[in-house]
Amino acid sequence: MGSHATLLPILLDSYRISLEARIDFLNAWMVFWTAVVIFGLNLELWSEFAGPFFETQSRHCKWVKSWIRWYARIGILLVVAGVGGELYSEGKASDPQTKLRDLNKWMIAGIESESSRANERASANARETARINVELAQANGRVEALRQQNNESAAKIEDEKRKRVELAASLLPRDFWDQSWAIAKLSKFPIMKVQFEFVGEREPRRRSEQIYGMLTTVGWRGSRRHVLDDLIPDGIRISPGNALPSMPIMLTPQARAEIMGTYWQQVETGKAVAEVLRDSLKRCSIDAETGGSAFDLPTDTLLIEVGLQPNHVLEETLKELGPREPTLLGHVKLGSNSASIPEGTPENKPQ
Repeated sequence: MGSHATLLPILLDSYRISLEARIDFLNAWMVFWTAVVIFGLNLELWSEFAGPFFETQSRHCKWVKSWIRWYARIGILLVVAGVGGELYSEGKASDPQTKLRDLNKWMIAGIESESSRANERASANARETARINVELAQANGRVEALRQQNNESAAKIEDEKRKRVELAASLLPRDFWDQSWAIAKLSKFPIMKVQFEFVGEREPRRRSEQIYGMLTTVGWRGSRRHVLDDLIPDGIRISPGNALPSMPIMLTPQARAEIMGTYWQQVETGKAVAEVLRDSLKRCSIDAETGGSAFDLPTDTLLIEVGLQPNHVLEETLKELGPREPTLLGHVKLGSNSASIPEGTPENKPQ
């Protein structure tokens, strides 16, 4: 079928060329017979217009009159023969011309049909291309959605890893591992005294000893003051002394103003020192803050309260797990209740 479809245009083109050659051949004969007609007409015209002139000039030459008559007869014969040849050539040329017109019409119809089929195929291809484009756009959308989901999943995984590392790090004891920065900053201030209050457990005591060890490097000295553990907040709080100076009753206003000016200057110095010590602890990821003022301590003394280690990361993790519900006992739920334990006495000592 494919070879026939390829051979048919070749045969049609050969047939068209043969028809055109036949028509050209007959047209050549048409030109020839037209030339014969023209030549015959010239002979007739010459004998008609030029004959009388030659007859008057050659009245005694009989052969001139004879030739003039023969020219006229030959011209008529040539005209008749030429017209007949034209009619014959035209009749012969009409058949290949008709066949050529029919062939051209058939070829034009075939071309139009092929063009119509090509347009239909183009329309079908356009529809198929549009469908493929839609499917491709949908596939790209799905790929983009999957890529976004993968990115979100990867981000969640990295966030979970970070939270686990932070949670693991938060469970480690606090460590004042960078004391050089604090020493360089505190060396610029006057030497002060320090008063420690810390919870009676190993970890707060060790952190207090680390802080005191750093302060002794810059020449500070201090001591511990025992208070109830419940009065010490979690974390580390640093408060500058703020006790008013004692002044004699008999004191001039000028001297009183000088004493108060020195007092306020020392208060501001204490606040600056407390902020430097707070920042140095935060550089080591230790939860620290500056308090208000220690009203019972002089202005050349800092109060450092070291409580239990807070764990904000663990608290946030527990919040993500949701609330914990105690078991229902009757119509109430009991949990997280506590009661003070009395000191042992002879009366309540177990027997």
